[in-house]
Amino acid sequence: MEASNTSRTLPCGPDCNRCDAARCGYLQSYSEGSSISGVWFRDLVMLNGSDADNHPVEASLGCHLDERKLFYTQKVNGIFGLAPHGITGRSNVLKDLFKDKAHVNTAVFAICLGEWGGELSVGGYDTRYTALGSRMQWLPLHHAGYYGVDLRSIRFDTHVVANSEEFTGRTVVDSGTTFTYFPAKVFETLRQSVIATCQGSRCGARSAGKDCWLLPTGSRPAKFAPIILTFSGGNGEADISVSWPANAYLFRRGMRGVDGFEAWCLAFASNGFSKETVLGISFFMHKLLVFDTASSKLGLEVANCPEHHHSTQLTAQASTSQDSPVEEHLRQDSMRHLGLVLGCTGVVLLLVSLGMFTWACCSSEVENDSTENFLD
Repeated sequence: MEASNTSRTLPCGPDCNRCDAARCGYLQSYSEGSSISGVWFRDLVMLNGSDADNHPVEASLGCHLDERKLFYTQKVNGIFGLAPHGITGRSNVLKDLFKDKAHVNTAVFAICLGEWGGELSVGGYDTRYTALGSRMQWLPLHHAGYYGVDLRSIRFDTHVVANSEEFTGRTVVDSGTTFTYFPAKVFETLRQSVIATCQGSRCGARSAGKDCWLLPTGSRPAKFAPIILTFSGGNGEADISVSWPANAYLFRRGMRGVDGFEAWCLAFASNGFSKETVLGISFFMHKLLVFDTASSKLGLEVANCPEHHHSTQLTAQASTSQDSPVEEHLRQDSMRHLGLVLGCTGVVLLLVSLGMFTWACCSSEVENDSTENFLD
C-alpha cells in the first residue's frame, strides 16, 4: 500500500468483523482449514487493462497480514470475493467494479468451470457453452450474507443416501471451497455407496488406496453412476433433481500416470461435527451456474466450459512436490511390478547358473576319467 498514491486504509467501524490498531480488519476461514486475516483499504482498480473503455474505479480490497495452510503454500495469492451483502443481498465487489457502467446488471453473474479453469461473466451468461439438449434448471436462492439453497435428498445409483431429515443445517453454494462437504453421516453413507457399487472393477476402474480408483491415462470415469441431488423448488413448486456426474465428484489426482494409469479420487469429504453442507468447486464442475440475486434464483445447466491449459507450469510444480498418498500407492504398485519382473529374472539367471555349474562339474569328471585311463 505504501507504493500507491491513491490508497487509504479503512478505519474500524460497525461493519468490520474485527479491529487491528484502529484499522478495519477481516478474518475468513474455510472448510479444509485454511484461513486469511488482514486489513481493508480502498484504492483504484481497473479490470482488463487493455480495454480503452474501462476506467479505474475505487473499490475495497484486503491486505493479507496472515495466511494459513493452502493460502500460504498455493500459487493463488488472493480471492475475488463475490459473497452477497448481509442486508442488500448483492455483491459489493461487483457494484464497485461496474458502477461506471449503467448497462451492466451487477445483480447477475455466472460461473462456468472445467477441469482447467473456466469463465466468470457479469451481467448475464454465455449460452455458447451449454451442452446440446440440456436445459437450465432454476432453484430458489438465499443470498443474505451467503448463497444458499434447500437440499432435500441425495441418491447414488439405486440407493437413497440421505433425505431431508439428514439436512438440518444450511446448504451453502461456495466457489471459494474446493471440495464439497457433507455432514459426517451423509458423507460416510455416500462414500460407502460409491465404494460398494464399484467393487471388483465394476465401474471400469480398480481401487488405488483410500477413496481413489485407477483409470487408463486420459480416460474419464464414464462407468461411475452420477450422484443425484434433489433441491426444494420453493413456493409449492415441485422439487428439482440435479445430476452431479462422476467427472465432477471425482478429480484427477495429479498428471503423473504410472504404467498407463492415473488416479481419480473423491472430491467430496466430511464436514466433521458441522451440520452444514457446502457445495464447493467440485459441484460447480462442468456446469454453468447463474446467480440471479435480483430474482433470488440459481440457474444450473450442463456445459462444456472453456479451459485454459498451463501444462509447463503445472508439470514443474508437480515434479517438485512430495508424493501424495495416492501417488505413493501408484509408485509402490509400480515398484511391486518391477520387483516381480526382477525377481523372475533373478530366478531364471540362478537356474541358468546352476545348470552351467552342473555341466561344468560333469565335464570336469569326464575329463579326469579320461586322463586316468590314459595314464594307466
